[in-house]
Amino acid sequence: MKKIYFFVIILLVSGTIYSQDNHYTMFYKSPAMLNPANTGNFEGKWRLNSTFRQQGDLNLNPYSSLFFSFDMPVFYFNRLGSFGITALNNCTAGNTLNDKSIQFSTAHFVKISKASYLHMGFGFSLVNKSLASEGLTFPNQFDNSIGLFNPVFENNENFNSYNIWYFDMCLGAMWSRITEKISTQLGFALFHYNQPNIYFFDEDSKLKPRYQFHFYALYNVSSTIFVKPKFLYANQSAASELIIGSDIGLNILDKKLKKIYAGCFVRAGFNRNTDAVLFSLGFNFSKCSFNFSYDYSFVFNNTYSNDPTFEIAVFYTLPRLTVDKRAIQCEIF
Repeated sequence: MKKIYFFVIILLVSGTIYSQDNHYTMFYKSPAMLNPANTGNFEGKWRLNSTFRQQGDLNLNPYSSLFFSFDMPVFYFNRLGSFGITALNNCTAGNTLNDKSIQFSTAHFVKISKASYLHMGFGFSLVNKSLASEGLTFPNQFDNSIGLFNPVFENNENFNSYNIWYFDMCLGAMWSRITEKISTQLGFALFHYNQPNIYFFDEDSKLKPRYQFHFYALYNVSSTIFVKPKFLYANQSAASELIIGSDIGLNILDKKLKKIYAGCFVRAGFNRNTDAVLFSLGFNFSKCSFNFSYDYSFVFNNTYSNDPTFEIAVFYTLPRLTVDKRAIQCEIF
């Protein structure tokens, strides 16, 4: 136990956190990306999930993000752990800057009381970033006759594309408690722990670490009604993000449809105004769940456009029908 507590202390005091990173409205629908300690943290044999996010006008090459994730709990020597793999693809407008990665994560669960667990996780990723000039315009491509940039003109730049690969690391710790009335999770995660170099040119440009705290609870108001308050705070260098809100839902006594819930959240930061209200809707079936969200962004001083932003998340969980714990043999006298 001393080693476990020492590991958690190291996570809490590690490093100075410094540039903005990926973020999702439905952060709780990307468990391993929220915190590697969340890998395999579910009831079932294995789980598949995917989230698609799009931001911007469909006619103007919107930003998009898509990931697929697989994770499963693993029992070894009567201990509980987990393994997961996540593939991520981010595309900027016009596919100019692309970001692809594959992350492997693992977690170990330690029972610290009758109803609570300590989760410890680790993840590492292989990341590819590429930059192409086809979707870019430069000053010498400005056409005075039409008052616009003309991509037909030669840009006279000495590059066509760049491509880099690097390894990335993350750590996380989480505490969870499950009772009949209420279930809670409280966690901390540190991403880009190794501060990889992400430069395309001959300059040193390290990716600053990102740390985030998250909280989740499921409170059964009655046998029919439940609420799910959620909280996320993330900070990376001078950029910060705060999302807080709650879902409210109904347990439905149906053979197929199990739950239906809707949520409202606000997104802001400690050093900036509230910039969006986030709406979500979800349906849980016997093995699948479908979730949708939409960001309504505010406009301040006509400097921020209300670009349409939505997400779609899908989960499939295979129930566990067998006991995987190994039996401890004893001698017969």
